[in-house]
Amino acid sequence: MGVVSHGLYRAYRAESVGGRNGLAAAPYQPQEQGPINQGKMAAIVIDDLGLDLKMARKFWELEIPVTLAILPYQRHSRRVAREALRHGKEVILHLPLQPRNYPDVNPGTGALLLSMDREQIQAEVAQQLDSLPGCVGVSNHMGSLFTEQEVPMRWLLSVLAERHLFFVDSLTTPNSACWCVARELSVPFAQRTHFLDVEKTEDAIVRQLCCLLDKAVQEGGAIGIAHPSEETLSALPKVSAAFAEKGVRLVPVSEMVASHHPFVVRDHGSGGRSRKPSTEWFESGF
Repeated sequence: MGVVSHGLYRAYRAESVGGRNGLAAAPYQPQEQGPINQGKMAAIVIDDLGLDLKMARKFWELEIPVTLAILPYQRHSRRVAREALRHGKEVILHLPLQPRNYPDVNPGTGALLLSMDREQIQAEVAQQLDSLPGCVGVSNHMGSLFTEQEVPMRWLLSVLAERHLFFVDSLTTPNSACWCVARELSVPFAQRTHFLDVEKTEDAIVRQLCCLLDKAVQEGGAIGIAHPSEETLSALPKVSAAFAEKGVRLVPVSEMVASHHPFVVRDHGSGGRSRKPSTEWFESGF
């Protein structure tokens, strides 16, 4: 498959079965496109880096401005952070948080657990940030239970407020309290709109990237999360032309956080909870 240009992008949008794209990983409703707006943008975050140096190298060498979310305390975490910065890539901490099915589902080394007190949580967050040079923000790894709890999230985000860092909610639960607490503490905040590689094939990832593009065209911005794999690497360059043709800039996630698009700053009538994203899939148990 070659580069996804406007014609092929339209074909992806039109291909649906009962309102669902045949190879997409999440429900997708084709929509009419509005006029091109140079202010529209999208960000792509690559999660779970730090385990495989060879794979990480392929992502920091990409010409596409992806943001690299690095797990703490892994064998290659510091090296990935340093090299990513040297190659002009944005680096954030991918902070492990307790999932709903813990301990059967293990978020890994450095995980914040609900059994920890304020001092333990804040000391752990500070230590992880200090261990990764150049981090400008934090996203959550798993955390379907932790992110629903306002008090421990307040302890976590207080550290980010002190350090003037932003938070990206990976949105592993529809009941996330992250937005409510971030707003209270004035922590710059955004949440993902799409998981791009739930179905881990190149074709499916390309289709989800087209969904991400559609969201950005319609609402001004979108954030997609993917994971380091050969399929993701192959898919990303094939859609870059389509983003350019539709007038959507691919940017580091920090630019999305600063943009104040609708999915970044919520209205105040939702009781503090985040809107359900366009992708109706959550990491069940994560």
